[in-house]
Amino acid sequence: MADDSTSGGPPPPTVVLFPFMAQGHLNPFLDLARLLAVRSPSLSITIVSTPATTLSLRPRFLRRHPSVHFADLSVHLPSHSTDALSTPAAVSHFYRTSHSLLSGPFLRLLRSLPCPPTCVVSDMFLAFAVDAAHTVGSKHVTLYTSGPFAMSIYNSIWSYFPHKKKNMDDDDADVIIRLPGLPDSITVERSQISENMNRADPDDPSCWFAKRQAELNRGSDGSLWNTVELGAPTPQRNQMNIMSLSRIKLTASVSIRVPVLFSLPLLDTLGSNVQLELVLEKSSLEYWAENSFDGEPKPVWAIGPLLPLSEKEYERGGKVPGMSPAEIVEWLDQNPPKSTIYVSFGSQNSIPRPQMRELARGLELSNQPFIWVLRNPTGINIEDEFQSEWLPEGFVERMRETQQGLLVRNWAPQIEILSHGSIGAFLSHCGWNSVLESLSRGVPLIGWPLGSEQFYNAKLLVEELGACMEVARGFDAAVNGEELAGKVREAVAGEAAEEMRRRVERLSVEMRRAVEEVDGVKGSSLRALDEFLGILPTWNNEVSPCG
Repeated sequence: MADDSTSGGPPPPTVVLFPFMAQGHLNPFLDLARLLAVRSPSLSITIVSTPATTLSLRPRFLRRHPSVHFADLSVHLPSHSTDALSTPAAVSHFYRTSHSLLSGPFLRLLRSLPCPPTCVVSDMFLAFAVDAAHTVGSKHVTLYTSGPFAMSIYNSIWSYFPHKKKNMDDDDADVIIRLPGLPDSITVERSQISENMNRADPDDPSCWFAKRQAELNRGSDGSLWNTVELGAPTPQRNQMNIMSLSRIKLTASVSIRVPVLFSLPLLDTLGSNVQLELVLEKSSLEYWAENSFDGEPKPVWAIGPLLPLSEKEYERGGKVPGMSPAEIVEWLDQNPPKSTIYVSFGSQNSIPRPQMRELARGLELSNQPFIWVLRNPTGINIEDEFQSEWLPEGFVERMRETQQGLLVRNWAPQIEILSHGSIGAFLSHCGWNSVLESLSRGVPLIGWPLGSEQFYNAKLLVEELGACMEVARGFDAAVNGEELAGKVREAVAGEAAEEMRRRVERLSVEMRRAVEEVDGVKGSSLRALDEFLGILPTWNNEVSPCG
């Protein structure tokens, strides 16, 4: 067959991937790039990022995926990644200023390419890329690196500020807040409102940023979601009334139908041979597609979980662990099955010094083995040397002597750790990547959400999936070492532990099925990815010609 680019037809399809400069956003894009390269070797893929990021990534992709290229964004940033920022306020400022810092350079980069890309796929927090793509004649798709359940609550709060009503008691952490546009059954407590949400008002820059992202993303030509469909059992899907769908509004002009997911009693009745479809119900995503903002249906693809091809690909984002994986595995091998707590608050989060001390006390008092990825407390430069005084006196020495705890600085091979048989639970901030990685490995969570949509990921895990025990909320949570110890023991060795483990292991099986192809039958996420690839030739014929 003749090459279209030499016979007068359009060149082969090309895709530009534009992740946000944070590890939790970068990783799904890197995994998406690998999947696209494997499923469609002829597709040309370009990842756009800062020079420091692309420098570390190029060698890995060049060896394995020659169709993946990198383009440096010529821009001066206060940091090449949010992971190097030491306070939540600094991270929030980085997000808010991304539009003014990045929009111009990104448009100039697109215009410098020999031909307009077929499609630009950008992060949900880089929504200015929608207009940039359309300006050069390309299609645009938003990749949502969070799940629809949490994002719907997040957007409702930023759009309507229900926690700022005059009759709302600011001092009552347990007050129930109803969310405009959402079903009555979906509510939050004041303690599930993040610190910057509580401080903000409708004229706040953070509010403007959140609303602006939603508004611009409405102009996209489709959306990809790092999630997995979870629907009714088959084949009696229509006969079993196990899920209700309710209409909710994301913003004043955005509608979506989000499921009330499996109730816990229902999960008890599902036998091991019942096939599930997966995590967020297909009808809600179809409704999103059918009720786009300009009246035209737009495609929506649930392609998750976006994870590395191998559990040992811990350097996918260019990070080097604070301890060798071999040392970590050797330590884990000494512990009984499902006994060890893995503790990590993600790539850009930590907790203040008082909370860090109490967490250390709780872990030690629990008498459970644990591995803790330690970052400097909030407000301390990440490059500064860690001080043992931030922990209880003698804690580091006792852990070294007793081998109860393994302390790893800054970064650890998370998926490899979660895949180890000695891990019994993951004490996590409930960031979406961590949630997917834990569930996919069959590991229940102990939730300590810190900010943003993490509270609503935890809500989903606790109330809908029964896969998590929540122990604290927020950076400034009033935690007590003795109470934490009791909750940790219960989550690993108590009555709740076995029940959570049973639910999570069932979810793990279904998540694997979603990305597999067995005897020619594709899982739901693999089908969705191939559908996205299938539309690119059609879009390629619609984009602006070269030159």
